[in-house]
Amino acid sequence: MGGTTNPQSGGERDSAGGAYSVAILGAGRVASAFASALATTPDDNAGPAKRRLRWIGCWARREVQALSACGRALRFEELATADIVLLAVSDVAIATLAKRLSSLDLKGVKVVAHVSGAHDCSVLAALEGRGPALARMHPLASVPAVAGSAEFLVDAPCVLSGDPAAKVPLTALANSLGMRPTWVGSLDSSLYHAAAALASNGVTALVDVAARMFAAASDDRLGLDVARSLASSACQGLARATPEAALTGPVRRGEFAVVRRHLDALRGSSFEPLYVAVMTAALEVAIRGGLENAAAARIRTLLAGEVRDDDSDNDSDSVGDSDGAAR
Repeated sequence: MGGTTNPQSGGERDSAGGAYSVAILGAGRVASAFASALATTPDDNAGPAKRRLRWIGCWARREVQALSACGRALRFEELATADIVLLAVSDVAIATLAKRLSSLDLKGVKVVAHVSGAHDCSVLAALEGRGPALARMHPLASVPAVAGSAEFLVDAPCVLSGDPAAKVPLTALANSLGMRPTWVGSLDSSLYHAAAALASNGVTALVDVAARMFAAASDDRLGLDVARSLASSACQGLARATPEAALTGPVRRGEFAVVRRHLDALRGSSFEPLYVAVMTAALEVAIRGGLENAAAARIRTLLAGEVRDDDSDNDSDSVGDSDGAAR
């Protein structure tokens, strides 16, 4: 890239004086969020769990992308002047850019880390033996393409893994940006990322489905607003309690007839399989929360499609106390 050298980099290092210099490779939404957070992190933010940061800038294939995303554009070779280099790029680009990065003199770089949840450090194999510790720094946050995206990193869990030498610098970086880092020595990346996708992308998709169901039930008088509000209240409950204590609704109360009416309303629709899958998972939470075995067994057979049309609806709808307005 033919960008202008960032005057704040200059190839100087001040990590010995207590600050880590940080550069980002990439210009997408995560790169932009990190850059914004770094740009607003004061140099005197050192504390018991924090260390001063010096934000250098970011590199992208086109200078205009770097300037738009980060405000400070670097030449590619300037990435080697940082203590910490973050690869905030698409998963398919990590290995290619790691190979290109390996052409630089990296003896002064302490850590090269990617921010992908789907890959371990093997995707950085081109950098093995080149000097920097190799790691993953994955913020468990859904970062939308909106102004102020750095706010979505605040108080977000941040999973760190890789070479042990990366632990201290990346923990300091995450703490300084207001995230909650956890170093994980051994991590099944595929299972981990599937869980992350379910907790983030899955919730977004589930709210969208609920919004369309609300709209279909109300001649479009209800929709995304109420679905979003209800999902938010459920998340607030989870912030204060375990899933077993936070779960509400007819499955939790063992209300066979109510669940049956739900299934009747959804029969043959595209919503039915998702409802069955999610409520089957909710049933497991309800059982752990104390739902009686007999009530749980009836709900299970209903969700499995094993109840005959002439089976009685006489059930335990009155079992247990009401768990709130969102029945």
